[in-house]
Amino acid sequence: MLSHASAELRRMALLILAVLLVQLSLGVMNIVLSLPLAIAVAHNAGGAALLLTIITVNLRLQAAENNKN
Repeated sequence: MLSHASAELRRMALLILAVLLVQLSLGVMNIVLSLPLAIAVAHNAGGAALLLTIITVNLRLQAAENNKN
């Protein structure tokens, strides 16, 4: 059985993977469809979402490390 911390880490990793896959899909759609404005804007929003997700995961990992000490 996974510990609570391991389960949360796995959940966070899956969230990063999901946001990354959306971002990659939007990027490919931009190329294939010759940059339609709606998809280009969604791609920019996806980049911001990916950045925020990674920052959030990093902060949670740092907090967990600090709580161990």
